[in-house]
Amino acid sequence: MSLTEVLQPADRIDAAEFRALMSQVPTSVAVVAGMDGSHPVGLTVGTFVSVSLEPALVSVCVARTSESWPRIAPTRRFSLSVLSTEQQDVCAAFSAKGPDKFATVDWELGHGGMPWVRGSVAHLDCSVEAEIETGDHLVVVGRVLTLADGAGRSAMVFHQRRLGGVHHDD
Repeated sequence: MSLTEVLQPADRIDAAEFRALMSQVPTSVAVVAGMDGSHPVGLTVGTFVSVSLEPALVSVCVARTSESWPRIAPTRRFSLSVLSTEQQDVCAAFSAKGPDKFATVDWELGHGGMPWVRGSVAHLDCSVEAEIETGDHLVVVGRVLTLADGAGRSAMVFHQRRLGGVHHDD
């Protein structure tokens, strides 16, 4: 196979092939949540990453088709609950379409007044620093305002189209 056979122009990359390749890279799984008036709203993301330490910034990618993000965005505030390996049901609840994803989930208002999913590995409250429209997603950069550790559970990851976790032998 020659180099020209391996490299393809960007307009020729097949979406299914790209998805399959990217499934080889483990990603964290988190719930992005906020308030729509007095109602909690949320969605599952698999693209939560640290962006900067000074200042403390994180980012998430939200599909442009999301029905939840447009309800959260006007407040310019959101929370992140990093899911534990025991929370596959929570991941499913927030991945589905529906008006009240919090109905079957144990949650509380966090330090900054945003919804936190109980039992998660970590919680962050953020203000929107930037929103960048790119491709079929919106990259949301958040400035971390408050954070809390969730008692050392193992974090959920999405890898090879399956949910799992990282376990250490110590």
